[in-house]
Amino acid sequence: MPSLASTTTPLDSTQESPSPEDGSVFLDESTHHASVNSKVDPNKQVQEVIGKKEDKAVFCLRLVVLLVLLGAAVGVSASVYKYLDKSEKTAFENQFDSDAAKVMEETGKTLDNTLGPADALVVNLVAHSRTLPKRLPNQTTAFPFVTLPSFGLQATKMLRNSKGFNLKMAPKLEQEQVPEWRKFVNETYKTWIEEGLAVAEKDPDYDGLIYRGYNNRTCPDLFTWGGQVVDLPRPDMGYYLPMALEYPVVTGAGRGAGCPYNFDLARSSMLMPQVINMMKTQRKAAMGPFLNVNFNRSDPAQEQQYLGLIAFYRTSLPKEEDPTEPISVIMLPIFDAVDTVYLNDSSHASPQDFVGYLGVDIQFKAWIRNILPENSNGIIVVVEQSCEAAVPFTYRIDGAQTTYLGTGDHHDPKYDNMVRSVVLQALTDPTLFDRGSSYTGVPLSTDFCTHTIKIYPSQDMEDNHRTNTPLYLTVVAAGIFVFTSLVFVFYDFLVERRQRKVMNRALASGAIVSSLFPQEVAQKLYEDNKAKFQKEEQQRNFKSGEVPQEGPHPLAKDTNQIAQLHPECTVFFADLAGFTAWSAKRQPTEVFQLLETLYGEFDKIADRRRVFKIETIGDCYVAITGCPKPQKDHAVIMCRFARDCMNRMSEVTAELSDSLGVETATLGFRVGLHSGPVTAGVLRGQKARFQLFGDTVNTAARMESNGVKGKIHVSQSTADSLIAQNKGDWLLERQDKITAKGKGVMTTYFVTPRSAGHLAESVVSHRDGFGHVGEEGENMKGKPEQYVNVMEV
Repeated sequence: MPSLASTTTPLDSTQESPSPEDGSVFLDESTHHASVNSKVDPNKQVQEVIGKKEDKAVFCLRLVVLLVLLGAAVGVSASVYKYLDKSEKTAFENQFDSDAAKVMEETGKTLDNTLGPADALVVNLVAHSRTLPKRLPNQTTAFPFVTLPSFGLQATKMLRNSKGFNLKMAPKLEQEQVPEWRKFVNETYKTWIEEGLAVAEKDPDYDGLIYRGYNNRTCPDLFTWGGQVVDLPRPDMGYYLPMALEYPVVTGAGRGAGCPYNFDLARSSMLMPQVINMMKTQRKAAMGPFLNVNFNRSDPAQEQQYLGLIAFYRTSLPKEEDPTEPISVIMLPIFDAVDTVYLNDSSHASPQDFVGYLGVDIQFKAWIRNILPENSNGIIVVVEQSCEAAVPFTYRIDGAQTTYLGTGDHHDPKYDNMVRSVVLQALTDPTLFDRGSSYTGVPLSTDFCTHTIKIYPSQDMEDNHRTNTPLYLTVVAAGIFVFTSLVFVFYDFLVERRQRKVMNRALASGAIVSSLFPQEVAQKLYEDNKAKFQKEEQQRNFKSGEVPQEGPHPLAKDTNQIAQLHPECTVFFADLAGFTAWSAKRQPTEVFQLLETLYGEFDKIADRRRVFKIETIGDCYVAITGCPKPQKDHAVIMCRFARDCMNRMSEVTAELSDSLGVETATLGFRVGLHSGPVTAGVLRGQKARFQLFGDTVNTAARMESNGVKGKIHVSQSTADSLIAQNKGDWLLERQDKITAKGKGVMTTYFVTPRSAGHLAESVVSHRDGFGHVGEEGENMKGKPEQYVNVMEV
């Protein structure tokens, strides 16, 4: 007859909470434990015996001192951390403010260095035009038939200061001037082209294309993207804007016509009429959108324009620059008044004086590069464009390096409250940053296509300033108080050493007993050992010099055994099918990982279902209901417990299959239940255990050994108990009889527990009562499938 002992179930799990029959509700584990401890707490009895010797006044004083030390430690540590953390945060914010101001200030200087030389070049161009003859009758100005000597040389100096990469001039050309214009460009184009190529060859900072293919080529007709000839000017403008001067001379290599002149810039953008009208009426310069990031490339026409623009940028930019990064153009109007060239006073010039514009191509990356020192990392710059359909784009600055992050706003929203913002066109204001802007030329319009620069910090930048120093110093401050507290505690420890030793031994013993035995058994063991404890106490007092008191005589052989017959119980045996083969291929740590995980989950279910766990024997799990407390529905409870364990095992093995191998998911659960009387008690002596005895235990083991993987196998006795509890619809008689060792031929059943809580339809196969495929054999193959209602609890 087998004997089984519990080694893992806490004492509290043996207590029976109010059953559903009496209308009560089992709340949770903590409530259950509280109700148990409110009845009997053996540990508390031990503490009361030893605590009588405790001096209450000393205990209160000790508590006060510890609380004072603890309060001082918390207060000082919190103050230190808060102060140091705030200092680092302030340093981070100050560094960001400084870096953001530096970026905006340097961008403003670059804008000044672009507008100033460009404006001076316009003045030189207009002044030179006064020395030229007028080629047509009734012509009031030499424009558009104007070129500028040494244009290439002046342009390269201007681009170097402005960080631009291309400069072009486009005069206003009326329809009736086109025939004379064709003669003019044929007379002059070779001169300025050859001059520009010569300058580029000598320019050490220029590493773009030097194209010599223009020598024997003429382009008398105006053209647009792809080389199409332009017959008439744009109807919304009424005139042409042919490119007449350019540096560096590379345009022809990127356009179908193959010419660096006569490209009609009036058709370069849909926004050109708005730009030209603003320059004519307001006498202001304009900064256009960053075109190469605003194309709708799904439109074939725009895709063609985009590719042509990128080809042009690729020939003009240095080889290491990416032509797909944001590029814009700054356009300065050219006015030729009757007597004087006016700089920034629009009252002296009318729209009729507008004779063309000068354009400077700039790559925004060049404006915000080589600005910050190496220790300034993680600055995010977002540029928002107000032009129609224009998209924002983002850069990141790390010291001297600037990285393009792409279109869109890529800053971290957590830093929205720290944003530093400025309109790019407003950076020419001399009052900004106290930098004393010297630009006095044509102002840059803030009404047309404004570009707002928003600067944010990043997490990387904050991480560079926020260190662990506050935490380290806080730990040091707290450590001082902890050391002081430890000295006090150590002193108290020496004084109370003897009492604490006794207390620790008593608590440890009580915890072990509580985890091994039901409440009634644990109480009985405490009472039986009370006399022994008192005798040992007297012996210790005698050794310390005290006269021992008269103790009780040695007890006779105890005949009051701790044992009881429980007439109505259900015993649970469960085994891992396939475990032997699986474990033979695994490391010991992997085997224990599986068993500890599974049995830990089963213990939780047992505590919730009011099932008393007896023990585990290898991969076999043994539990009982109806013992040590009677339970009217012991069979129902155990069937639901078996179902929950089987479901949970499927989940756990699936989760562990990644770490323990795919074969883990194939492990099954074979469950056997039998109901009947059980003798339970404690065989005292070394390693005393709570054990079960009786034929019910043997029969439950036979139910498990003759069971089927993935099914709950029950005996006739358990089936009768379920029928008595109106659970007969759970049962399915096993088609084949089993021959159990010591029991003979038996009629058994498979159980599919359900509850009345929810109506959820599910299909359950005879081959697998819980969704698992049963092992081969077991006389179950080929049976028809049965459909039953399965409702989760």
